[in-house]
Amino acid sequence: MIQNLNFRRPLNMYFMITACVLTLICSLLMAVQWYEIKSSYQRQNMRFVQNLAIYTHKYLIGYEKMLDETLRQFDDTSDGIITTQNDDTLRHWLFERFNAMPDVRSLVYADRKGKFIRVPNVVLPKEAQLTIDARSHIWYVSAAKDDFDSAHYTHSQDIFDDGTQTLTISKSLVNGEDGEKVGVMAIRLNKKSSESVINSASSPLPGQTWIIDAKGQLVASEKGTLSLQTVAASAAKMHSNNASFYLSETKSWYFYSSIGNSGWVMVHEVSAQDMDKQIYGKSANVLYCLIFALMGLLFCWWTVRNALNALYIRIANSIRNGAIEQKAAEQLLYEEIHNSSAQQEAIKNEALTDGLTELKNRRAFDNDIEFHQQSPDVCVALIDIDNFKAINDTYGHATGDMVLKTVSDLGMRLRGLDNITLYRYGGEEIAVLFQGITPLDALGYLNRWRETCDQRQFREPHLHVTFSGGMCMKGELRIEEALERADSLLYDAKHSGKNRIMSDIA
Repeated sequence: MIQNLNFRRPLNMYFMITACVLTLICSLLMAVQWYEIKSSYQRQNMRFVQNLAIYTHKYLIGYEKMLDETLRQFDDTSDGIITTQNDDTLRHWLFERFNAMPDVRSLVYADRKGKFIRVPNVVLPKEAQLTIDARSHIWYVSAAKDDFDSAHYTHSQDIFDDGTQTLTISKSLVNGEDGEKVGVMAIRLNKKSSESVINSASSPLPGQTWIIDAKGQLVASEKGTLSLQTVAASAAKMHSNNASFYLSETKSWYFYSSIGNSGWVMVHEVSAQDMDKQIYGKSANVLYCLIFALMGLLFCWWTVRNALNALYIRIANSIRNGAIEQKAAEQLLYEEIHNSSAQQEAIKNEALTDGLTELKNRRAFDNDIEFHQQSPDVCVALIDIDNFKAINDTYGHATGDMVLKTVSDLGMRLRGLDNITLYRYGGEEIAVLFQGITPLDALGYLNRWRETCDQRQFREPHLHVTFSGGMCMKGELRIEEALERADSLLYDAKHSGKNRIMSDIA
């Protein structure tokens, strides 16, 4: 018998089950949210790399077009062979082209005999002048070997630019008569200016970006210096079809995209630790909610346990002292709780409901607009029955009350299951709050209500009831400002002939 009366054990069990279920649900929710946020960050970084690759390709293709134009004009003015007689003329012509190319470090032309012109001119040591052969450099070799005469992108450091690392776009000059290659023209870009293209975009997550060639060699990097081991490890993974991968050696994610047909690849590295930190910052709300929920559950358990304990003691004392019969204790407790709840609900409804129309009253409206103060998807409308004073004067106040109730009933019936709330704002004026409903749907509801009222026939002879209204989308406005705007639109509707709805939507 004592075991049956013990409430602590089932109470502890129920609250423990509730805590376990709550923890499980929040854990699953956090896992799903973690996966979705991580996938979102990966997509953002992939789009970032693709956009940066497209932007870099446009940057390089601009110089490729300049190179094509230079070769075309060069072919028109020269046979492609550098001689003592035409050296100064060709140098002067190339210098004019060089001045029209921003970010270009130098413009070099070398013919098939190894003679070259470099603008701006470079002063070479005598021994270098005797031994240097432009045909041995990678930018010349790549363009000369190509049978399709396409542009070639290379990077190197050689004597033509004082040993400075430069990015080169080169293309061979072909004799138009016999198709023989007579030389190679090269645009050598300033590497720092090229790297500034990579720095121009802001990545979604902290990281570093670089460009590698088809052989996995570093071309340019965002921060200037980069571990060659990192570059080699990332290049080895780029043979897969995936546009992103994770390297356990560096504990980082890599996202890459080809830069047009240059043979170069744009790579963006994001530390897994940085990504996890950002994901945790966005998904930690679920964890905090779980902690607060468990604390609230613990407080409820403690409160209920103490309350039931005190209740059992009072019932036992009442039975011992003869205040109530033993069999009536549970029934008495139930009746007191039921009566108290019913009284509270009745008082609450009376305080927030208009007695005539059974709509919510002005007090309820003031409470609800404060609740929707931070909601941008709220529409507010004010309607006013046209010529209501004339109706009262002609047919009496009883008929006026009947008209107001009829208009209210029509609005309540037409709203259906939509999240639309009607309030008696004052006198013959009714306020309407729309939540989670598009402005066009809200305006459609108001016009259906207005048309239904306009077509309604009353028993009273010649009684025709219409109303006018104004509606405003809250958006970034305060709810009071939206209400003032709706009232102004109602005023415009009244002065535009009545029986219409004015709104601030197009």
